[in-house]
Amino acid sequence: MGAAMATSDVKAILGITTTNNDVQIGALLYPSAAFADEYCNYGLSKFLMHRDDYLVLLASSTVAALITNASGTSTYTSTQIAPFQWIAPDTVRVWSTDEGAQYEENRDFEIDYENGHIYPLAGSTNGTSTGGNVLIDFAFIDLAGNRKAAQVSVSNLINGWINNPVGVASESVGPLSRSYVQDGIPPLVSGMLRQFRRPVVK
Repeated sequence: MGAAMATSDVKAILGITTTNNDVQIGALLYPSAAFADEYCNYGLSKFLMHRDDYLVLLASSTVAALITNASGTSTYTSTQIAPFQWIAPDTVRVWSTDEGAQYEENRDFEIDYENGHIYPLAGSTNGTSTGGNVLIDFAFIDLAGNRKAAQVSVSNLINGWINNPVGVASESVGPLSRSYVQDGIPPLVSGMLRQFRRPVVK
């Protein structure tokens, strides 16, 4: 269950045939998807609860995937592909196996959100750094299947960030004049993402 988009997907959507911006596109993929997901109130994410899957082994000498694969393998090196990538920020909750304690990010563990790995911290006061199973709730950004409009939206966000210098509000070239919204989401993108937005219950 790797990332739903690759650099080649963005290039195909935008009609890019050169390799000039491949590194930049790759670097912007996950941040752009996370930005779009947050705008949609996590409407691009699928939520997984620990009661529906395997335990995750969190040991001081290893890197664990955020959730195990179907075979039950729960420990990964940092070079292996985790079953779920593109983890949605602010959705990860880590519990002890008896659900009696909730562990804290940046105190007990760190997360590589883009690649789907969790790293135990040696200074953990909750004992996770000594190894053992934990339970994890999280959501991952999913742009597969019928979410082509979301893929187009993420591609357009990347295109805008590459081609529109930060801080430039407008530009004029001959008879052409256009304005950019640097601190928000472009109207074209927001229109395409409207179908994915989750209502916010207050």
